[in-house]
Amino acid sequence: MQDTRLRAGSNALVWLTPECPLELGQARRVVELLVHRHEAFRTLIVRGPDGLPEQRTDAPAPDGLHVLDEVPDSRRSLELAIGETEFDLSQEGPLRVGAVRAGERVTELLFVISHCVFDGHSIPLLQAEFALAVREVALGAEPAAPRRRHQPLDSALAEQSGPLAQHRAASTAHWARAVREIPNRMFVPAQDDLMHHYGATYRTDRLAPLLALAARRHRTTPAVVHAATVHALLAALSAAPHSVVRSHFAGRTDAEAETIGCFHCILPVVVATSDRPGFGALIERVAMQTLRAQSRYRIGYLTLRQLISAEERRRGVSIADGTIVNFSFDEGFTSLQHSSEEELLAAADAAVGELELLMGRNETTPDHRGLDSYLMTRIT
Repeated sequence: MQDTRLRAGSNALVWLTPECPLELGQARRVVELLVHRHEAFRTLIVRGPDGLPEQRTDAPAPDGLHVLDEVPDSRRSLELAIGETEFDLSQEGPLRVGAVRAGERVTELLFVISHCVFDGHSIPLLQAEFALAVREVALGAEPAAPRRRHQPLDSALAEQSGPLAQHRAASTAHWARAVREIPNRMFVPAQDDLMHHYGATYRTDRLAPLLALAARRHRTTPAVVHAATVHALLAALSAAPHSVVRSHFAGRTDAEAETIGCFHCILPVVVATSDRPGFGALIERVAMQTLRAQSRYRIGYLTLRQLISAEERRRGVSIADGTIVNFSFDEGFTSLQHSSEEELLAAADAAVGELELLMGRNETTPDHRGLDSYLMTRIT
């Protein structure tokens, strides 16, 4: 069960390999079980009576499986066929499923899921649920015992009038004040309202041990050290008195930890840099500001957008979306963090694998929100 990609854009692509090859009917039954058990896969997003978007869970079931016979480029062909088109969640469900078939048996399935209902935290949940469903359908295991599953709508109701309502109100009050700290824009486009976007991929084996070492020495997390590095680069490049990085937060309570859905939130972390702090001091500031944001994560995107829009009207100038950071790591990095300082330094010194791959500039489109960059870092 490998090759999981959550894109910066609209769709998550998750390739799943069953424990044993499946008959086509069995593959369909596995998908049916997952759709039945998880509200996220039955979601429509439509305009409510007040004109605002609202969730409904009566989406039509996926329109069968898109089947391709196994050939050298079958994976890429299936991704192009069902993964590149955005979902219209007012008309169709948020899930498409493709299958790669060798002879009469399905050897791999591709789940394409709208990012609106599926976040990075949901990927291992889907993998585990898929494995259980395959054992039920193909290997004759006992069906999973019926249980009350926490669903995204349960969270929405809890925010309206349940135990999360107070948290939501406190978060809204916090961000109503905090948006006043967000800089207007750290970079000015060369052409009015046109950001020239470039794509590049960089790989290095040195990042993991050095990040683990820095986090230990500064008694913080690797994510904070990574974010502080981005803040340092922004401060040096822009010479602005504050740097702002929009970071991903999981956005889940313990009750939501096993719920497939999209709970994550992207929140601005603003740090004062006019005094040009040293890197250690910058890490401390980023850690403190990150904790402030994390303690008030329970705010919907539209609510935050409305607060920012009100601040834009007050200033008479738009606030740019700036730099968005997405940082993740796997179990291997978790184990690496238990190594001694000497082992981490040796691993960094021994690392030789580095690759920089520059890609062509994307087509330039009017970008009125001012996204400077989307930086996705994975440590595997």
